[in-house]
Amino acid sequence: MTATRATLPDPEAVSLRVLLVDDSEDNRRLLAHFLKGAGAEVVQACEGEEALHHIQQEMARRGSFHTVLMDMQMPVCDGYEATRRARDIGYRGAIIALTAHALSEERGKCIAAGCDDFLNKPIERSKLCGAVLTWAHRSHKELAPE
Repeated sequence: MTATRATLPDPEAVSLRVLLVDDSEDNRRLLAHFLKGAGAEVVQACEGEEALHHIQQEMARRGSFHTVLMDMQMPVCDGYEATRRARDIGYRGAIIALTAHALSEERGKCIAAGCDDFLNKPIERSKLCGAVLTWAHRSHKELAPE
């Protein structure tokens, strides 16, 4: 039997939390729809400073988002700066860059800023959910108390 759409683990069992950061309300609405439809809880931010606020709140509760989806081209505080600052304050959770720039140099720039992975816009539902699930699983294993 083949699945027709990507699904994430049961949110009741896993409490999968994703921080979605994008300055485009339309992009946030679409990506949140994909993620919520797959079973994730989605916290949204429209720019880097707001994202850092959510990350700091999560860290203060000794938690971590399973995955942060970070748009790289935003006004005020872009994704590169927000990612660097998140890493500077000790955030160890997965951060996936979202960008419309598909050049290999862009991927390297995102990784150099502290991102763990890179997705090109427009983003397909299956690729989005697959990346979130992969990185959420890795983050959960790496951040779990021993």
